Amino acid sequence: MALSALLAIFLMAPWPRQRAVVVLATGAVLAAIAVHTYPTEARMDVVANLERFADSAELAIRPGLRQQHIDEARANLQATLAIDPKILAALRGKRVAIEPWETSAAWAYDLDWSPFQAFQTYVAYTARLDRLNAAAAEGPNGPEEILRATNGGRGGFAERQPVWDPPEQNLATVCNFIPTLTEGPWQLLSRISNRCGPQELISSHSAEPGEEVSVPQAGRDELVVLDLKGAGVEGLERLRSLLWRPSERFAVLNGGGHRYRLVPGTSEDGLIVSWDPALNGGGEFVELQTIRKMSVEGVDRRLQLDFYRVPIDSLPRHHTG
Repeated sequence: MALSALLAIFLMAPWPRQRAVVVLATGAVLAAIAVHTYPTEARMDVVANLERFADSAELAIRPGLRQQHIDEARANLQATLAIDPKILAALRGKRVAIEPWETSAAWAYDLDWSPFQAFQTYVAYTARLDRLNAAAAEGPNGPEEILRATNGGRGGFAERQPVWDPPEQNLATVCNFIPTLTEGPWQLLSRISNRCGPQELISSHSAEPGEEVSVPQAGRDELVVLDLKGAGVEGLERLRSLLWRPSERFAVLNGGGHRYRLVPGTSEDGLIVSWDPALNGGGEFVELQTIRKMSVEGVDRRLQLDFYRVPIDSLPRHHTG
């Protein structure tokens, strides 16, 4: 589709008449590239194209047939997603966000979809998008429930740690939602009052790229957040990134036991690095392994790592879901 659109724009441009031969030759080359890139027989099959046109016209003029197709598509999608009836019952009448990317569930089950601004959260790759999503998790007008799946998502997208993807939104979610129901590959998180207290500085470290730093361990009913400075895009790299993507950053954990890609735009948004495992309901949704030591690679400047303790209630003070 993109190549076809570019070809149409190219041919519609007001080229000088004396360049007609060049324009036509270039158009022919672009058309050949488009056909070669999308080599479907039906594209050149007049009969098949007419049959598809007839089918589309019939759908346009027959609402009953259109509804039948919609019902069949919904049934097929529901069979694939297989969300437990208990979870669906808990979602009725509630504003629902869906993570990490199975947003088709909102249409399949006719849910009241209340997405985050970057509704497939792994695309919140800037601090602004991360803050917008965090504000929705914190605010009363955001989703009342979050439906999230382990299948195909929570193990990490593009070698990224799910708890940091994006980091500020995930911290806001931990503070304002608790797991209330887990059935099969799906878990329901329900909104509560903010259960996180003010952050308290534990320790500060200055480190070179690749230099390991000890990570303080969270005690009971608390988590530890890393305020990382120096991993963002700065100086000449910011200029270079206008033409090409920035250098890849990595967090290397426990001497190389795990290695996760850091998103430069959100690397300084506050990374959860330790927490009381009892806070997230346990089971297969435990997302953060124990981190004893970590280093950051892929930058050429000294880093500042400040670790903060965040007290968090193990039980909600007031359930608003």
